[in-house]
Amino acid sequence: MSSEIVHTIESLEARRLLAGVTLITHGLQTGGRPAWLDQMTDAVAARLGGASVYRLVVGPTGTSGVAQVSSFTRISAGLSTSAESVIELDWSSVSNFLSNPVYTGQVASLVLPYLTTAQSLAGDPNTQHAFAEVPIHLIGHSRGASLVSDLARQLGTQGAWVDDLTLLDAYPVGSDPAVSIGDNVAFADNFYETGDFIVHGSTITGTHNVNLTSLSGMSHSNVHTYYHGTIDRAATSADGLTINNSWYSGATTGPRYSVGFDWSDFGATPRPTDGVGTNFGGGTSRAGVNVTAPQPWSNVGDVRIAGGTTNGRIAAGESLTLSYRYADVNGDGDTVGFFIDNDTNPYNGSTASLGSEAVPATSAGAATSRNFGITWPTSLGNGLYHLFAKISDSIGHARYAMLSTPISVSGAADAARVIAKRWTGNVDANWSNPSNWTPGGTPSAASRVSVDSGSINVSSSVAALSIDAHGGSLVVGSTGAIDASLFADGNASIAFNSSQQLDDLSLDDAATLDLGANGLIVAYTGASPLSSVEGFIRTARNGGAWTGAGLTSSAARNNVAGNTTLGAMESTDYPGSTFAGRTIPARAVLIKYTYYGDANFDGRVTFDDYVRIDTGFNAGRTGWSNGDFNLDGAVNFDDYVLIDVAFNTQGAALGRGTRVVRRPTAEPWAFA
Repeated sequence: MSSEIVHTIESLEARRLLAGVTLITHGLQTGGRPAWLDQMTDAVAARLGGASVYRLVVGPTGTSGVAQVSSFTRISAGLSTSAESVIELDWSSVSNFLSNPVYTGQVASLVLPYLTTAQSLAGDPNTQHAFAEVPIHLIGHSRGASLVSDLARQLGTQGAWVDDLTLLDAYPVGSDPAVSIGDNVAFADNFYETGDFIVHGSTITGTHNVNLTSLSGMSHSNVHTYYHGTIDRAATSADGLTINNSWYSGATTGPRYSVGFDWSDFGATPRPTDGVGTNFGGGTSRAGVNVTAPQPWSNVGDVRIAGGTTNGRIAAGESLTLSYRYADVNGDGDTVGFFIDNDTNPYNGSTASLGSEAVPATSAGAATSRNFGITWPTSLGNGLYHLFAKISDSIGHARYAMLSTPISVSGAADAARVIAKRWTGNVDANWSNPSNWTPGGTPSAASRVSVDSGSINVSSSVAALSIDAHGGSLVVGSTGAIDASLFADGNASIAFNSSQQLDDLSLDDAATLDLGANGLIVAYTGASPLSSVEGFIRTARNGGAWTGAGLTSSAARNNVAGNTTLGAMESTDYPGSTFAGRTIPARAVLIKYTYYGDANFDGRVTFDDYVRIDTGFNAGRTGWSNGDFNLDGAVNFDDYVLIDVAFNTQGAALGRGTRVVRRPTAEPWAFA
């Protein structure tokens, strides 16, 4: 990939993961479209970060037992950086089979072309392409579960895979098709209860079954309420029904942050294998769906990095192996291409090619695995990126699938990081709340995480392998401790209200890390980051005004005496074994809020510091410990001015990290 192409890619818009289409529908209704359907549609759109929302209405024709599509409209527009769509299917006026014997298979047949052909609504980019080009998630309650099950089957006859089929207390009636799961469905989950006397669900072969019967107050209607609670983790009710947190405390019904909607592509929580078909690497065999379309869809999915990374790290120019699954039933010379994109919209031109290959035909019902090698680009700017695959056939069909985790580039572009957890802040600002992360669950010390928007507070000891902050704010409180590498860019704002230790530090663009009046240890194993740290401080200091981005100190900025700053030195230049309340690692850079002139970091300006600046000046040395207090790369008159002012105006010692003792030697002070 040329650098010219790569530089056209900007950073990823916050909180987005996968382009896809989610269709949601209801069961039998006697009073029009149910409110819960609108609320669930809105909740999915919000969880996806602002998807386009559509309403497809199926109504009567005037002839008993016959229905038609009454309207298809866009209710709200999503973001241009996403091709994510949510379709609300309203067939309420024909859903009462007692007054109008329309059955769910008929409705599914009416819906099918709205997924497989472009609807081309004026001014709407998402409908200029068939919804079936992106991963499909179908959700249906009661009779609606029969409807989406048959819709999935009909998509299979067209050759199309369905990524996720969610059944909510399925209850077909009369001539409704029985609920069954075909081999074109990647994952299927079934939530049901058996407590209602007549209308209730049951286990369904080929799905991951979740029995809700024992939950407090569970009923046929509360099954969709339970599922709503997995979409909106902060919701306390839906359609007037209470979402009971105790529902999600069971071994199979919770936790709330890692069941239900979190098994969707967006949720990215690992799926139970008994709900994944054998075609897609799972443990569930399903009946084959006969492909009858003369020009069937080809498919691509399950894109993964199969080799080349080291602990989630990708070096610039590194060779990677991608694995994927595909299907080309009619063998018309399909091509699978791989791309890198700054957002989740494959149609808006912000992509760059990583290569492609022609693929052989597959047998009916097969999902064939292949590997493809790429080279990671060398000139990416800061931000989040996605890898995606596109399969194209000779008749113009295309389908897309993205790697389920974004890849982050921040600061020094010698490496990228595969992100395991993304901050979504679904409930509050607490880092330690597992419901605030996608996939759900608090990061572990082995997690690479990204923060792209919102506010985070850390009030306890937390850890991650790395934190990539492209926006938003992160505040580590006085009782908080964070153990990670930190890479920040964009307008990310980070504040440490207590002394901390990091394993690496990079600050780029307008990102700021405010140490206040605290210290920081940056441990390292390779080349020393001291020069970079000095640059971060110098940029933030901005000639003493402390108005720049980088490694800053609000305490120095607000100090009317103007005699304090941030200094940085190698741990080998520091006369002690502990710093900022921690044992100093073997190799580290130490950063301290202190007085200008405090060359030995004892928290005050003394004769020893004048000895150091004099020695540094006479020997032509640089660095804080040698008297370069403004970190401009030289010890000169400006530094003498700074130390003199600080000496004459200093107050109490600032955060002394060493013990000073009197010793009867030629030098009046020494450190123990």
